Amino acid sequence: MSNCRDRFNSLFKFCRKCSVIVGADIIDPNFRYNAVTWFVIMATNTFFVLTAYTIYIGLYIDKDWVILLQALCMAGSAVQGFTKLYTVTTYKLIYREIYKEIDEVYKIYEQKHIQYKNALNNSTSMNIKFVKFIAALYLCATIALLSVPHIYLIMYGKKIFVMQFLIPGIDSKTNVGHVLMTIAHSICILMGAFGNFAGDVFFFLFVLQVPLYKNILRIKFEDLNDISTDTEEDNSMKTLPLLRDILKWHQKYSDFTQTLSDVFFAVLFIQVFSTTFNIGLTIFITFSGAWPAGYAFLIYSFIILYTYCGLGTLTEFANDDVCDYVYNTCLWYRLSVSERKMLMIMLMKAQKPTLMTVGDVMPLSVTTALSMTKTVYSFLMMLLNCSKE
Repeated sequence: MSNCRDRFNSLFKFCRKCSVIVGADIIDPNFRYNAVTWFVIMATNTFFVLTAYTIYIGLYIDKDWVILLQALCMAGSAVQGFTKLYTVTTYKLIYREIYKEIDEVYKIYEQKHIQYKNALNNSTSMNIKFVKFIAALYLCATIALLSVPHIYLIMYGKKIFVMQFLIPGIDSKTNVGHVLMTIAHSICILMGAFGNFAGDVFFFLFVLQVPLYKNILRIKFEDLNDISTDTEEDNSMKTLPLLRDILKWHQKYSDFTQTLSDVFFAVLFIQVFSTTFNIGLTIFITFSGAWPAGYAFLIYSFIILYTYCGLGTLTEFANDDVCDYVYNTCLWYRLSVSERKMLMIMLMKAQKPTLMTVGDVMPLSVTTALSMTKTVYSFLMMLLNCSKE
């Protein structure tokens, strides 16, 4: 096993270790729901029940509708985690096939010439950097959220909570009750952050292979150019096998992007819309002074929204590059008429690529993230007007 495949598998093993902790190591052929999996499901459902209880207390006992918004601020993150767990366990067989396919690509192309090896190395390096970035994001957000209540207590002598849910039987106004609530909230934050991180790295690692598939296609076109000539001599004996290989690879690329779009359909829909919802509520609650810890959560939410949408833009760029390779990289005028017709079929398919979408409503892209940000602004203005009334 060479370095490229070693590095990728080492990174993937790290991701699998994270998934083991949340009871979702679906790459294991013998995976079944275990005690950890059921505990995560039970803990998530308990959070939903406590959130509903908090909303009930706020609306019908305290007559304060702002508590409704406070309780829902982090509910979106719990929904995201639950969706990711449901998706990976439901499509576990497809996830395994995707991993096997990627591993096979590394196994085959690390044995070829230096350009293929460079493409594999660059892809692995980008994957490692991205996983480190996401890990740093979750770590910083978690530390910031957990630190704010302690900082407020030390600096202002004021007791605040990192989350906004109550537990029946615990009086949060007493010292003991405040400590118990803080511990419960901290455990919930740690579990939620790690669970969402474990789910995110699977999505990011798979989607980040799209540029690798695209770069391998480019190298194949360059290899085709090297064996074709400007002369009128028929080179079909040399070019036709490689051209067929290119067509097969483009079909593999198309199938790969289609599979990713299918298995992550629910995740993307829930992730984008719930994160946008979280941002809107958090801005309102934070600026009203009801949740000082919301600033950290707000920054995290914006970053994760644009990261997800940015990966969608990455696939759009990859699709555009594929069309460009057929037009410009490939020296098609050196090929025979029949071979040019084969390229035309590929070009027609490349011009109608599979796009990752947000619930088939809009494409997953930075443009969509900007549009959702404008929606948040409009939503915020509506809430502010309602609060004034």
